[in-house]
Amino acid sequence: MTGAVSVSGGPPRVGEWSIDTGKPDGDAAGRHVQDFLTAFGDLAKVESATADLMWLDADGHVTRVEEAKPVTVAQLPADASLVTSLIVTGELCGQPGGFRFGYSCVVEYDDEDRVTPVDSEVTVTAFADCWGDPANRERLAEALKEWERRTGRPIGEWSSAVRGGRIDRYGFRD
Repeated sequence: MTGAVSVSGGPPRVGEWSIDTGKPDGDAAGRHVQDFLTAFGDLAKVESATADLMWLDADGHVTRVEEAKPVTVAQLPADASLVTSLIVTGELCGQPGGFRFGYSCVVEYDDEDRVTPVDSEVTVTAFADCWGDPANRERLAEALKEWERRTGRPIGEWSSAVRGGRIDRYGFRD
């Protein structure tokens, strides 16, 4: 057998970059996905988005939860108290299913079951392997730098299931 195989049986994870975005505020998910989409400009085109949503009462108790709810990234449900997860998939370099953007929010429950958001992270995963082209590698490097600038935080982790030591903070090397 030749070629890379993903452990999950899905498409190979060509590259993945993550940013720890810290304690989230109420509009963190929407802001972070817009930062990503602006930074990645014409490299990435949204195909679908789903969110895990949580509604809280005035005291911070969960009143309702919806998981894997289809949403539009331009208009996340305004009445939800928290977006605990947001998954956006789409084309990358013109390849359908070429990327996945993920936002996740960690919440803690106190002794009275009140919810507090405590941490969040954003991750972009590339399944498209269009990085043999130097122009695409440069576009990716610029997009990742812009993504850092917009979030105000550094890319802290990066990895590849197929490109090994040729991945770094700002994309791929020859």
